Amino acid sequence: MKKTAIIAITALGFISFSFSGAGAAGNSITIDDFDKQGIQYIGTWADNQGHNDDHLVSAGVGCQNRNHHYTSSHGSYRRTGKEKAIYKPNITQAGDYKVEVNYRASGNRSTKVTYQVDCASGSKTKTFSQRNSGPVNLGVFTFAAGTGGTVSLVGDGGASASVDYARFTYVGASGTAPAGPSDTGSTPGLGERTGMDDVLTPGEDRPANVLDTIRLESAGSKTYTFTEDGTAVVKPHLSTFGNASLSVNVKSGGSKETEWIKWERSSDTDKNPLMIDGEKEEESIVENSPGDFSPSDTLMYKREAKKGDIFTISMQGNFGSGADPFLEFKAVKK
Repeated sequence: MKKTAIIAITALGFISFSFSGAGAAGNSITIDDFDKQGIQYIGTWADNQGHNDDHLVSAGVGCQNRNHHYTSSHGSYRRTGKEKAIYKPNITQAGDYKVEVNYRASGNRSTKVTYQVDCASGSKTKTFSQRNSGPVNLGVFTFAAGTGGTVSLVGDGGASASVDYARFTYVGASGTAPAGPSDTGSTPGLGERTGMDDVLTPGEDRPANVLDTIRLESAGSKTYTFTEDGTAVVKPHLSTFGNASLSVNVKSGGSKETEWIKWERSSDTDKNPLMIDGEKEEESIVENSPGDFSPSDTLMYKREAKKGDIFTISMQGNFGSGADPFLEFKAVKK
C-alpha cells in the first residue's frame, strides 16, 4: 500500500512527521526515532550519533538503522526526570493494531520504563525492564483513523531509558482482537516477555537457577566452564583511584578466546566507559559532581552460553584505598 509522509510544525515548535499506511491485516506503520516519523521529544535526550557529552558516534546494536536516543545521567545531557518520547502515527484505517516498541538494551538500562498508549479504546500503561532485548509487544489496541492516537515513553524509572522505533501492525476491525494490557510490570501478561530479570528476580537470586557464582573484589583471575547450556550474567563495577582494568573473555568450542567485556580507567576522574563487544557503553559511567566519575550501580550484562564454553574474568591494577571495585559472574541455568 502507498505510504505518505506528512510534515507539520507543532505548537511547541517541534518538527513532526506522520507516516501513513497500513489498512490490511499484517500491514504496519513504523515510526523510527531518527526519521522523526511522528515522534516528539520532551526534556533532554542524548543519542548515539554525536549528540552526547563525548560527541561519540557508536553502533546501536539491535536498533533500526543502528540509531537510538536515550536519557543520560550526567553532563550537559543529564536527564531532568520529565523526559517523554511521543509517537504519533497517522492511521488511515480504523481498527485494532498490535503495538510494539524497540530500544537499545544494555545492563545499565532502567528496569522500570513506562509506556502509555492513548487511543480510541482508552488509555493504558505498561512498565517493563529495558535490560532485555526488544522489541516488546505492548498489546493490541483500537485506533481511530487520523492522528489522535499516541504511544509514549512517559517514565524512565529514575535511570537511563532508550527509544528506537514504534510499530503499529493492523490485525483487524475493532473488537476482533484481545484488549491491551493493564498497568503492570510485575507479572508476565499480554505483550510482556519473560526475560532474565524474571528468572532472577524479584528478591534474591533463586539458588536452583544459579549454577555457580564467582566474585572478584581485588586483582586476580578466575575461569568457569559451562557444564550445560545456560546464560552468563556479569555485573562489573570498576571503582578506582589508580590505573586499573577488568575484563571478561569467552572461548566457545574450538574457536579462539574473544574479548566480551573490557574496562580501563586511570583514576576516579577518568570517564572512560566500559566496552562490550568492542563498543562503548556511554552510560556505564556517572558524573557525581563536576570532574568526579563513578561506575553506574546498575550495570548488568548477559550472554547465552553453550555447554563447554569457558569464561575468564579478570581484574588488574592498583585500585587505591577507599575504592570498592568488583566483578561478579553468575552462571545461570537456561
